[in-house]
Parts: sequence; C-alpha cells; structure tokens
Amino acid sequence: MCKHSATALAFYDEDGDEMREKKERYLNEMQKQVGDVLARATGQAQKLCGMLSAELDEKVKDHVIRMQKILGECDKSNSSEAPAVYENLAKQMVLHLHSLRRPAIEHFQKLISLSGRSQFLEDTLRFRWNLMVSA
Repeated sequence: MCKHSATALAFYDEDGDEMREKKERYLNEMQKQVGDVLARATGQAQKLCGMLSAELDEKVKDHVIRMQKILGECDKSNSSEAPAVYENLAKQMVLHLHSLRRPAIEHFQKLISLSGRSQFLEDTLRFRWNLMVSA
C-alpha cells in the first residue's frame, strides 16, 4: 500500500496540466476520428444514393418509352373506343409512375426528418405532394 502511495505521489501533477493536456489530445484525436468516419459514411451514402438514383432513372425511362409506344399504337387505332381506351391507359400509367416515385419520396422525407432544418423542407414537400395528389 505504501509503495502505491509513493508511486502516486511521485507522478502527482499538482496543477493538473499534464492530465488536461492528455485529455485534450484524446479529445482532439477522437474528434478527428469521428470526423473521418462521418466523412467516409457520407461519401458512401452519397455514392449509394447516386447509384440507386441512376438505376431508378433508367427503369423509369424504360417504362415511359414503353408507355409512349403503347399510347402511340392506341392513338393510331381507328376504333370508336380508342379515345376512351387512350384516356384510361394514360390515367393508369400516370398512377403507375406516381406509385414508382412514392417509395423514393417517403425515403427522402425520412432523410429530411433527420435534418435540423426539416420543418421548412417538410412543409415544402407536403405542399408539393398535395398539389400532385389534387391534380
């Protein structure tokens, strides 16, 4: 016990400067590591979102091209029912495209809710969403 007390007394820092400096070094190192991890995670998330966005963009473009072909064929028809069929197809296609976008919009709203400035963005999204739905 006496030996431990003597060792503690020998390493005693009267002003606490050494301990304060050590704590500051640890905090600075931890802050740097956290910053590096956040930067890496942000980069990976952006890359993933970019890849998903490109994939969705390609799929939606393919759908739109097919839909245009279908509507073009319907428009060429001389049938008396063609205008009604064309209108019904167009409405169904719009609903389908809107359904494709819905998961992306919902995910985007989740990301916005995590942000500190979410109220303005949520209000803007809600307003635009209501305009789309009411149209």
